[in-house]
Amino acid sequence: MTSTSSQEDWHLGESTTGIRIHFGYGIALILIIAIFSVRFVGSSANTIFYDEAVNITLGWEAVSGDFSQDATSWIFGSYLYPMVAGTIHHFVGDFGLRFFTVSLNTIAVVFVFFLTLNLFDHRSALWAMLLFGLNGANVSLGQLAVYDSLGLPLMAIAFYCTIQAGLVEPEKTNRYLFLAGVALGLSILAKYIGLLFLPALFLVTILHFYWYGRSLKPVFLIFFPLTLLILGGYFLWNQEALVSLWVQREMLLFYPEEKWVIFRSYLAHAGVHLILAILGVLLLPSYQNPIMPVVSPKLKGFLFTFLGLATVVAAYQVFTENIQSLWKHAAYSTIFFAPFAGFGVSRLMAKGQHIFGRGNGDIPYRLLYTFLSIISVVLFIEYGLAQNWGLLHSWPNLSGANAYLQSQPLSLETRILAEESAVYEYYNDFGANDRDVWSNTFYMEYREYKGVDAMVAGIRDHYFDIVILDDYYTQETNEHIRKALAEHNYRRVYQDPDPQVLSTGQVITVTVYRSP
Repeated sequence: MTSTSSQEDWHLGESTTGIRIHFGYGIALILIIAIFSVRFVGSSANTIFYDEAVNITLGWEAVSGDFSQDATSWIFGSYLYPMVAGTIHHFVGDFGLRFFTVSLNTIAVVFVFFLTLNLFDHRSALWAMLLFGLNGANVSLGQLAVYDSLGLPLMAIAFYCTIQAGLVEPEKTNRYLFLAGVALGLSILAKYIGLLFLPALFLVTILHFYWYGRSLKPVFLIFFPLTLLILGGYFLWNQEALVSLWVQREMLLFYPEEKWVIFRSYLAHAGVHLILAILGVLLLPSYQNPIMPVVSPKLKGFLFTFLGLATVVAAYQVFTENIQSLWKHAAYSTIFFAPFAGFGVSRLMAKGQHIFGRGNGDIPYRLLYTFLSIISVVLFIEYGLAQNWGLLHSWPNLSGANAYLQSQPLSLETRILAEESAVYEYYNDFGANDRDVWSNTFYMEYREYKGVDAMVAGIRDHYFDIVILDDYYTQETNEHIRKALAEHNYRRVYQDPDPQVLSTGQVITVTVYRSP
């Protein structure tokens, strides 16, 4: 889609030697190993994240043929990832699932590297890999078994395939567009948030083909229809559940957040990438060169539109006042920002080398430039790892309450109401037939009652043997539950010895109650 200012800068070694090309790949390999290691080694001492527990326990049930929870009506994705996660965990346990999750995220990094390499050069690709791979949100996704763990790499693969389709021989174009359609469709089925990135990916595909003088016919006959066919077929198959999900979406958004807080959070996770991507588009050359077509002001305008479309997820969450999972969704945006951000940094570095006297023997200036470059990279990495630490300590540690549960003679006859029931189910699994054991404070049905009324009625009838609250997700609901617990003589049997102060500033105290 573009070029650097000279043929020498286009590929490391294209006008020099093959050794320098191999050197570029060598650096990429070292960086990939480092990125993989950061994700794999940097585990959290926290208990499992609630979303992970939901995915795994749903997967256990689905693999055994139990779909009684009808999760399609209340989760923002299909059963695709839960079944994958549940199956892997069943056969290879925690370690295997963690290795799989890290591998998926690293695959996304690899495809971002290669799609940037196809668009620009090795230098830009290496910078894109670093910016994408060591972003705090992406590092965290590489450590958590959530829907996005599958949706993110599939989105990156779809983006890569659309770019590759416009570069290969015409007879191979259809193959790549077919793969792009399948990857994009599956990415959206993994998590529906991918729908918001459809316009961005469709636009960049059209721009890419148009500017290379390639026929748009296969794009409209293969890529678009295949993606829509996958999504349309899924909707028709699950129409009733998806309509129910849409109707209940207001209830599932939990508590609204201030718009400026949501926007600030998005910028914290993707703002650097967006700014650098804008810089990259601005630095695209606007003249004819021996390698690529002219990059006209008109194309730059469309590329700014493309970057804008990649931020639609932020606009959606600001509009709905919903900050839930925003950091995960920001990671999707960085897939589209990273190639142009990598190019922007590469050109900025080249200009810096020129300004500070590259090759003129002015050693003090060159040392200053090198020092500033290293400091900038170190600060970015430190910021990303700090974000990662914060995200992994942003939910309560439930080990104390779980230890209490494990000390009790639980059975399939036990009835437990818990704010994060899937976490306790994960650590205290009674097999595929334990559905009646666990209820959560998000929603339940009991006799003729629904929601909070059902929970209060269950407490009144002493239906629940154990109730566990922590005020992380359902603070307002818990007020009604605590009142009912006091009125019907439930006693407190465990409470965290010290309040937990999360990285978000929220103060949590996990409490366990037992029926009289």
